[in-house]
Amino acid sequence: MTAHDELTPTPFVPWDEYWAVRHDEELWTPWIRWALELAEVAADDVAILKPSQYPTARCGDVIVTIYPDASFVFDLEREAHTLLSASDLPIPSLVAAGTFPTQPKEPIWQWLIESVAAGIPWNRARAELAPAKASRAAEAVGSALRSLHRTPHAAGRILNLDWASFDELIEDEVKELGQNDGRLALFPDRFLPGLLELARSTYGTIDTGTVSTILHGDVHGDNVFIEPATGELTSIIDLNEMRVGDPWYDLADAAFRLLRGRPGLICQLLRGYGADLLKPEPLALRLLGWGLVHDFDGLTATIKERGIPDGIDDVQQLAGHLSGLTAP
Repeated sequence: MTAHDELTPTPFVPWDEYWAVRHDEELWTPWIRWALELAEVAADDVAILKPSQYPTARCGDVIVTIYPDASFVFDLEREAHTLLSASDLPIPSLVAAGTFPTQPKEPIWQWLIESVAAGIPWNRARAELAPAKASRAAEAVGSALRSLHRTPHAAGRILNLDWASFDELIEDEVKELGQNDGRLALFPDRFLPGLLELARSTYGTIDTGTVSTILHGDVHGDNVFIEPATGELTSIIDLNEMRVGDPWYDLADAAFRLLRGRPGLICQLLRGYGADLLKPEPLALRLLGWGLVHDFDGLTATIKERGIPDGIDDVQQLAGHLSGLTAP
């Protein structure tokens, strides 16, 4: 009998049951240690990281993630690492990945080990980040996203050229916008008809006849790491929301969930991406449109930080204000 014989993967039904215990140290630490043993990676300490979608721990110089009965996400992360392995993107390296031994008919649980990201999360550095350093970091994020979006992915099994999943996602976001997600709650009523029309027109810009772009899908302040003293972008983590689609999906995410519409920073983000800034009005409108239909809400945090001052009367002015690209 080994030290792991008593560990048996069990299905979490309903999903809420799993969500309630995903950070439970007593439950997950033995599984983390078993994954390290299977990978032949030595580590003394196990520190469960919060918040996280899947049980995750820092163990010395590596990060271990457990995927309980979530093989699609496990396969997605492994494929993402494979597609990005030849790039110069600042992402953690894949150390090892595998499946826990199980008996027939038991759920399949998997594990993945990555290197620890350098730097600290943008959210932790945000309050004390000097303007010049924030500007440098924002431009670097734009440059990194440009490199990501140019990554070939025709060979992908999950991250391939097919638009269908992305098209369906955005169509659903447009249909459900403001119904139960709360992302329109802070907008004054006078903007709602225009915002709903902007969401519909944004969906209409998806051209499934073109080549799709590989996307990160989750560009927020806990996934982007920087060196505050220099403004260097050191790492972009968490590949389990990667998908293919339109590049403005990522740019809007970075503009609102990462940068929260801070004046000047979105301009630097777009400059780093290589966007033409001579006509900022359509860029601002495009960012707001993709912010409205994104799977994650970044606009609420942006409005809480920036507010909507008197004198802004239409959606174009609103877009310019929230992006900081144009003055009201």
